[in-house]
Amino acid sequence: MEVFVSQDLERDQPEVVDIRVPMSNYMIGIQKAVIEVMDACLKEMRKTNKVDVEDLTVENGLFKSFDEIVRMQLDPIWHTLGKKTKQLVSDLKTLRKLLEYLVR
Repeated sequence: MEVFVSQDLERDQPEVVDIRVPMSNYMIGIQKAVIEVMDACLKEMRKTNKVDVEDLTVENGLFKSFDEIVRMQLDPIWHTLGKKTKQLVSDLKTLRKLLEYLVR
């Protein structure tokens, strides 16, 4: 059975069509606003002497690994961070998810 299916698929190659819907003006506005807020959160985190987030940028914040990178950098000192910094970390994670949901 598998041989027949493979032969049929080789004979008639399936056509893959990639459809991308462009973002609306409202979506672009939302994206810009979320990115601005992410940048503000990172700037606020940089004000804290305990946190070294120089290599954490908004551009890196667009990737799923960003949350893990932030967490790995802060894990050793997590217990010494204030509520504000911990809230900023949580906010960054939420904002990154919002950007992800926006383009789905």
